[in-house]
Amino acid sequence: MRLNYETVGPQYFQTMRIPLAHGRDLDERDQDGAPGVVIINETMAGRYWPGGDALGRRIKLTKDWLEIVGIAKDVKNRSLSEAPQPFLYLPLLQDYRSNMILVARTLPNPNRCPNPCVP
Repeated sequence: MRLNYETVGPQYFQTMRIPLAHGRDLDERDQDGAPGVVIINETMAGRYWPGGDALGRRIKLTKDWLEIVGIAKDVKNRSLSEAPQPFLYLPLLQDYRSNMILVARTLPNPNRCPNPCVP
């Protein structure tokens, strides 16, 4: 079986504006040494747990068991014409890789931010 995945940091879903359909976001609790967790997308939840709730279920990747703590809405990952594919998100603090890509969301002109500054 081939799974698409990304390793993401806290607030990734907020930054990318990907809503969570169920469960919680990844955060500082999900560090190295803590129980392994993962967020999956709705397509993966529907395919492998049809008619049931995937939250709290566990999946095994390589040698580690991971608890599903959230289900994200489906998004396009590779192209605009693709059909939704099963996808999972691993927490950066548990799956660190040195070749990560930084994603940031800023205001169009941060020098003209009103007080208080709310993006």
